[in-house]
Amino acid sequence: MIKASFISRATELGFKPGSPSDPNETLAEIVESRIPTYWEAFPGLLVNAAEGGEFSPAATAALLDESGKVALNQLFLVALGLYEALGEHFSWRRRLFPDLPARQVSGLAARLERGEAVEAGGISLPAARLTAAFKRCRRSRGGLGASLLQLFTPRQTELIFKRLRGARLTKTEAEYFSRTIRPKVRALADEELHRLAVKLLG
Repeated sequence: MIKASFISRATELGFKPGSPSDPNETLAEIVESRIPTYWEAFPGLLVNAAEGGEFSPAATAALLDESGKVALNQLFLVALGLYEALGEHFSWRRRLFPDLPARQVSGLAARLERGEAVEAGGISLPAARLTAAFKRCRRSRGGLGASLLQLFTPRQTELIFKRLRGARLTKTEAEYFSRTIRPKVRALADEELHRLAVKLLG
């Protein structure tokens, strides 16, 4: 059963700036919706969810019936194929998707590079629409993530978003945040440094 609020929360994953309360639930509801527009945006929404630090493929799959699980897995493959076709590399890819067949991903990437449509759950997903939707989602996620990546590694940026969401860090993550990320954040909070940056840009 699709909840009435899922469109607004899906929007928060990429159609406009914002942080979803539960990206796993939102992505599961997008799969259940079978709305092509949202399936075309799935690769971009997936990136935004993964960067938020709360996404789990298993947790999303657990919310779906068997046909939904099959469609979700196919959408994961399409997403990874699109990333490969576009030359996008994400630090969380191997950690979150260690078992997805590389040959199948590469095959989808090759088809997308040729501008062909691919399929998930019986729905045709044109290469051009997948690419356009991905770029829209990444732009709408906004300048904050892009700005952070100028100063922090992708993994550090992921932990920053996780902390901003109020999510619990593991012991290892908390220690890493305190030791490596916090000093940089403290420097960014320095008012004199901010004034200097503004002056240099002026």
